[in-house]
Amino acid sequence: ALDFKQVAGFDAEISCLALSPGGARAVGVQGEGIRILDGRHKRANLSAKHFGHASAAIFVDEDTLVVACASASFPPARWQHDLMSLGSSGSVHRVDLATGAEIRLGDGLAFPAGLALSSSGDVLVSEAWRHRILEIPLSGGSSRVVLDHLPAYPGRISSARDGGYWIAMFAVRNQLVEFVLRERGYCEEMMRTIEPENWIAPALASGRNYHEVLQGGAVKQMGVLKPWAPTRSYGLLARCDSGMRIIGSHHSRADGRMHGLTSVIDTGAGVFASAKGGNAILAIEEDRP
Repeated sequence: ALDFKQVAGFDAEISCLALSPGGARAVGVQGEGIRILDGRHKRANLSAKHFGHASAAIFVDEDTLVVACASASFPPARWQHDLMSLGSSGSVHRVDLATGAEIRLGDGLAFPAGLALSSSGDVLVSEAWRHRILEIPLSGGSSRVVLDHLPAYPGRISSARDGGYWIAMFAVRNQLVEFVLRERGYCEEMMRTIEPENWIAPALASGRNYHEVLQGGAVKQMGVLKPWAPTRSYGLLARCDSGMRIIGSHHSRADGRMHGLTSVIDTGAGVFASAKGGNAILAIEEDRP
């Protein structure tokens, strides 16, 4: 049996967590900014004004933290609202924890949801609503697209132990949602008059409530999911090489339960992913030569 103990408590939802090589922890608390636990900058706080909507963070070294803020309008937990509003107010920042100096590396981003250090020493950013991965110089400057046209919305990125990266895809794209996103009058009326759980929008989990959109004959017949039916949720984990080319994937399909993969980590002893839609932690089995 595992023995757990609480090392910190917060009054709001935790939106991100980062661990430095020396063991310091940075915790993003929704609406409250980022708190540094342990290490030489213990008890340092990054203000809620700038980092209250932090969606991801990564240490470059003990003194440098890179933070992604999902949106200027919505906290990460309201990601559906940001997507359906065509949000593009996200940003990425480099923070010197010793001095508090902050440099904005990128803005106007469509929900930056994950960060990783690239092989060149710059930062990789998953830009969810534009279905792509960007590389942004840590010294500042123009970003470049390193992976594009993804079939789902990318979330956390994690380095793989033998090179390359893992990308957790927290929701899948489909033609129906993208049609609704283009029809702004319909979309805005839907958001104004219908509860979010019943929107025509991606979800971390689906098929559990008959009142969900399209849960009648268009999707299921005699209790069986039709093979051509659009799915609101999915489980997808992508494996990329060091050049950010996809070389493999793992799936929990439309009628599965391990959906909404929000994060992934390669510990060296194994690969683990969080399936928020299935309320589970998954151990990923890899086929290796």
